[in-house]
Amino acid sequence: MEKSFISTSTASTQQIGQNLATHLKGGDSVLLYGDLGSGKTTLAQGIAKGLGVQGHVNSPTFLIMRSYPIPEGANAEILYHIDAYRLHDERDAEGLGLSEIFSDKKAITLCEWPERLSSLLPESSLYIYCSYIDEEKRQIVIQNKKKGK
Repeated sequence: MEKSFISTSTASTQQIGQNLATHLKGGDSVLLYGDLGSGKTTLAQGIAKGLGVQGHVNSPTFLIMRSYPIPEGANAEILYHIDAYRLHDERDAEGLGLSEIFSDKKAITLCEWPERLSSLLPESSLYIYCSYIDEEKRQIVIQNKKKGK
């Protein structure tokens, strides 16, 4: 499956994320690829909102990971938001428990900069590629695939 969207605003990118959230369930991993400013965090905010997460969702760049409870009645219990930007490779992630987080069947995991964690990533994930087009426009391509394919 591959779907492509052109977002024309922050609100539009968040809406794409909210719509995507309705298809997510516990055990799902969403890998967000793209350069700085391409819309990864904005999309993650929309996904969180679509899952019913309360409060503002910030990129966990300096913390590496944040977790948010998902309200009862959803298809998961917790949302993990990982930002691997400050990690150079998997060795920097040792001790963070990311393998356990990615395999948690009660959690939905969002990961920005997943290319820095390649050996830790789950076999099957939702791959999202965000691209900067201009000041207002972003392209968002969503692919459901297995690692390495």
